[in-house]
Amino acid sequence: MTLLVHVITNTEDLNRIENRWNDFVRENSENPIFLCDFVKEFMNLNLSRGQRSLILSFLEDKKLIGFAPLTVNVRLNIVGIEFLFALHYSPDIIIKEEAKSQALKKLTSILFDALNCKFADLVFPLESRSLSALEEACRSSKAYFRTYLTPEYGHRILPVKLSWYEFEKLKAEEEKKRA
Repeated sequence: MTLLVHVITNTEDLNRIENRWNDFVRENSENPIFLCDFVKEFMNLNLSRGQRSLILSFLEDKKLIGFAPLTVNVRLNIVGIEFLFALHYSPDIIIKEEAKSQALKKLTSILFDALNCKFADLVFPLESRSLSALEEACRSSKAYFRTYLTPEYGHRILPVKLSWYEFEKLKAEEEKKRA
């Protein structure tokens, strides 16, 4: 079986798979914020703020087996990733357990290699079942991974492909270019 990644960047693409999407959410998550109508609302909200939505849906034999609802932010020509939803909505990456490792390795490859993302600031709820698999995927792709506890929301992770010193240097170079 081959794992495919389908990139969803607009609500029209999400409309095409709405029934399959909602069925998957009802089977694999207790959080209604992942239902299609809510996702579309957040996509439109982020678009109005000048942010691009990036929902990576994972398919195996044309069947939806998971998704990662993300937002792409570009500041000073540095690409960053956050969850599509705000912290208090308990955002997460929802993937069937048997495909989680492979899907998260593809996710880190897409983010850090294809998109040249420099950091991903993803806040997970304490009950997330994706956190340990994501940590392993980051190690495999040599992305820095860090967790720290935030009392009000749970775990927060920050995988980065460069050191803080390199990040600050890159940021300073970008600011010089803008000046």
